[in-house]
Amino acid sequence: MADLLSGHAGTGPSDDAALPAYLQALGIPGLIDLHVHFMPQNVLDKVWAFFDSAGERAGAPWPINYRLGEAQRVATLRQLGVIAYGTLNYAHRPSMAA
Repeated sequence: MADLLSGHAGTGPSDDAALPAYLQALGIPGLIDLHVHFMPQNVLDKVWAFFDSAGERAGAPWPINYRLGEAQRVATLRQLGVIAYGTLNYAHRPSMAA
């Protein structure tokens, strides 16, 4: 494994478009993303608004890089080489899950 990574240590892909080739060069068939949010639009809007204002609370911006519709987010995951993902949709208030 060390030999496989020796030419890549500290030099990850420079942008999203370079990620699939980088994974291929490492012999990795794809990625698994365990932190993907798919939720009703009204909830997603509130989550995005929370992060839009996070800079005020945290002292540094926390931008949402993939503020896209569901179909576009799924397509982006595929383009990045994500072969499996689990969606995070959590009910954090009473009766919200219904």
